Amino acid sequence: MTTLVTAVTVTMAAVLLWAGLEKARGMSLFAAALRELGVPHAVARVAAPFVIGLEVSAALALIFRPESIATLAAVIFLAAAFAIAGMVALRQHKKIRCGCFGPYGDGLLGKNQLAGFPLWLTGVALLTLNRSARSAEGAASLFAVVALTIATLRAVKAVRAALVARGDRRSAEEMFLWLRR
Repeated sequence: MTTLVTAVTVTMAAVLLWAGLEKARGMSLFAAALRELGVPHAVARVAAPFVIGLEVSAALALIFRPESIATLAAVIFLAAAFAIAGMVALRQHKKIRCGCFGPYGDGLLGKNQLAGFPLWLTGVALLTLNRSARSAEGAASLFAVVALTIATLRAVKAVRAALVARGDRRSAEEMFLWLRR
């Protein structure tokens, strides 16, 4: 059971930390998504950094204070907020760019947020059933695992982008050679 709890904690913390950090890089995109959902402009400008801060804080709290009620409540709040955003986007029949993982993501608000809600609740339930304090060494190790997980995922995206760019460059070179004939 401890391995499962650790895996769930790493997954939830990595998703929240990555999403929060990526949103911070492109906060205007996230604020725009909030406005498209019907949030007034002034509220969206305040809500965007608040949600981003809450995501990063919840991720770090999952690593360092998983037994805290505040940690679990923050995760549930975020999961509910994103599920509601998905539901609003579906009800409005709008294709709202999610910005979940920053300005370079291509996801749309909707079904994914709704489908993710029960998964987040299951993760919180699992952590609730196994509420125990984590040692400082254990938390530091877990933080390293989360950081390496995010770095690995970013590296995979970078390699994919490099391969696409290489193909585009080769295609352009072939076209240039053809045009010079």
